[in-house]
Amino acid sequence: MNWVGLQALAFFPVAVERGRLMTTAVVGGWKDAVFTWPTWEPALGVATIAALLRTDVRKMSAREWAAWGITNVFSSNIQRPDKYGSFAPAAVVVPRAAPRNRR
Repeated sequence: MNWVGLQALAFFPVAVERGRLMTTAVVGGWKDAVFTWPTWEPALGVATIAALLRTDVRKMSAREWAAWGITNVFSSNIQRPDKYGSFAPAAVVVPRAAPRNRR
């Protein structure tokens, strides 16, 4: 299982923005960060997976999830009582309702 995790690191680059480290799929600050990730079917290509992980899927509607093949989205708070962090238990994210057609 460590090999799979090592391969996945390429999908979560870290960059400096305004003096802060920013990681793909993580939003919030040092003490209130949240990591969010989707699952999908069928299998996707590497470029599509990278794009999907860079997208804030929490802001997408159920219709958009279906278009991407997203089956579930999970979110986990990152707990940092000191300089180290750990993930809280994951919670299921519910998709937004699709916008209604205006006539």
